[in-house]
Amino acid sequence: MADIFLKEDIYDLLLNKFVVIIGDSIQRAVYKDVVLLLQANKYLTDEQLRKKGELNFEGDELIEGGRKGVMSNGISYREVRQYQTHYHLIRFYFVTRCYNTYVESILSDLSKEPEPDVIIINSCLWDISRYGANSIDDYKKNLDKLFTRFNEVLPKHCLVIWNTTMPISKSVRGGFMVPEVEFMNSTLRLDILEANFFARRVVVAHGYDVLDLHYYLRHQLHRRVEDGVHWDMTAHRRITNLLLSHVSEAWNKESPGNYKRFLTRTQNDKSSEVIEKNRDILRQKENSWFNINPYLHQFQITANDEKKIEPTLMTLPELMGAQCKESSQYQKIRNRPYQDQNLHSFDDQADNIRRYGGPIHKSSYVQPTFDFTQFEHQPWPESRQWQPYASNDFNPVSKRVTERGRHNPYSSYKQYRSDGHSYKANWFDNH
Repeated sequence: MADIFLKEDIYDLLLNKFVVIIGDSIQRAVYKDVVLLLQANKYLTDEQLRKKGELNFEGDELIEGGRKGVMSNGISYREVRQYQTHYHLIRFYFVTRCYNTYVESILSDLSKEPEPDVIIINSCLWDISRYGANSIDDYKKNLDKLFTRFNEVLPKHCLVIWNTTMPISKSVRGGFMVPEVEFMNSTLRLDILEANFFARRVVVAHGYDVLDLHYYLRHQLHRRVEDGVHWDMTAHRRITNLLLSHVSEAWNKESPGNYKRFLTRTQNDKSSEVIEKNRDILRQKENSWFNINPYLHQFQITANDEKKIEPTLMTLPELMGAQCKESSQYQKIRNRPYQDQNLHSFDDQADNIRRYGGPIHKSSYVQPTFDFTQFEHQPWPESRQWQPYASNDFNPVSKRVTERGRHNPYSSYKQYRSDGHSYKANWFDNH
């Protein structure tokens, strides 16, 4: 799990370290977020994420390319940036291929003083989309060449982290998707999965580290911007935290543990909100009339219990020492020839008004031909007697009828249609 790094945490972790970031525009945003976090606890802005080749960013310097060279969206574009203080050195190289003569010149720079302590690198999208029909085969060969050269050039203490390519949209647009490669729009996201799988095998085989950003951001697609390739400031801060957590673990340094502190604070804030909300509810109940509804659910509603319930309706509020607001909802109780307290409560009256435009009266139910009360605590008997369904209670136009004729899951009956006749059974059937 990634920790949360603040300005003071990244300052201490990268103290007197030389960090090199190599890659495309997404890796450039990684560089910018690291430089910004070294100076302040804030996010990048959308404008800072979109800009490229500017002469300076948050105190850094454009070394070559960008505004000092030719601005383009082609494979020949170059940009080298560097942020330097008395205690930190962060450098970025823009590349469009994981290995070529330009990358070899970068390795020549890194073989000299100062030696890099960390190299963060990724190159994939340009490699497999801008270099012709054999681009994928060339990408596989170039990956092996790159890490072979890393073994020859880099010092042993240098930590190399390969970032896997993050998920892209199935409809990519913007500066990256030039007209010449639009035909790859529907398959490029699948090619990335295969490229990540192959790159992971090559990197691990040469003894270097892999950070699977595709895995960590696969459920963060809402943080991807409209072009379908780049990501917003919160996603890049998450990437920075993932990278710094990986570096801390690789160097056997203790993580700051900020996520535990923030998690505890969030939980305490939520607990306080819940407590205060409950207090508000209690205050409202104290100032309002007594709600009798919860106490009515404990009664079993049967035809023979009506006389028992009616006195309770009148005496229960007095016993509880509260005032009950008179309402016809509690004074008139529907007489039911069945027992079911789970599906039917005293809120059915309002429910029936909402569903059917008025209460369902006793006349709309068909009375059983035997005394139901003897089965109050027993399942419906096998030798149940069927009665024709009341014609005024079933309208196939207004009520949805399923394959077996079931309608309205809140109703007490199932309905069946067979040979042109309608029949009904009690709710206890098949339950």
